[in-house]
Amino acid sequence: MDTLIQGGKYQVLEILEQHEDYKACLCIDVETNNDYRPMIFNIYEKYENIRKFLPTFYSLNQEQHAEFICIMSGQHSITAVFEYHSGIKFLNFFQQVDKEDFELRCKYAFLLLEVCLMLDTVPDFMAYSCLEPENIVISEKMQKVRINYIIRPLEIGNEPFKWRKIAFLLEHIFVKNRFVPNEIWDYIEDLKQNRDDNIVGAFSRWKEISGGLLEEHIRLKQEKFIFYCIRWLKSSFRQRLKRIFRKK
Repeated sequence: MDTLIQGGKYQVLEILEQHEDYKACLCIDVETNNDYRPMIFNIYEKYENIRKFLPTFYSLNQEQHAEFICIMSGQHSITAVFEYHSGIKFLNFFQQVDKEDFELRCKYAFLLLEVCLMLDTVPDFMAYSCLEPENIVISEKMQKVRINYIIRPLEIGNEPFKWRKIAFLLEHIFVKNRFVPNEIWDYIEDLKQNRDDNIVGAFSRWKEISGGLLEEHIRLKQEKFIFYCIRWLKSSFRQRLKRIFRKK
């Protein structure tokens, strides 16, 4: 790919992802005085994708979707441009932070769900890619969760996926040990099994349980091991019953 694209207006700094008939590039505007704001260029070259995605991108409301910058049409391609966010990759961040800092992990769980609310307002093919962990970054200094809109032209079908993918992300936030309240694992399990696919609903459920999590965590750190074993057995039995009733 040329270093300069779109008539020399934009410079490609990095190819973030490349497949047949699709590229995601990190670019800057070298003509406009905008402090070289980094942007993601999603470039679609396949005719079927152009025909399918062009109306969707044109219909995005920039006031509602602040990450969206513009859509550009070429002779044999379209380019959907979004804000780019630097930061630590989602999975890497939670491997690095203190495993004992339960309060911090709860905070980022809330921030993750909050930033994902916007995905209820975009088409599924966009939401699916945005929920991939490699497209989510953490700004540790600002303590924010950001989504990089690298939108692959995927065929995802009609199967609900949002709650399942949110559950996967939350499983990587929390460390599996006996000091994490059962309410979190029950919540994640419900996300995996539930057919609802509205992130607003998942966020509301999180707010319902999150108020007492820190207090429960402190209590569990003082719990004797035998009581933990009893609690674990009860929780496992309860989850098995839920699965049985769902199958019925």
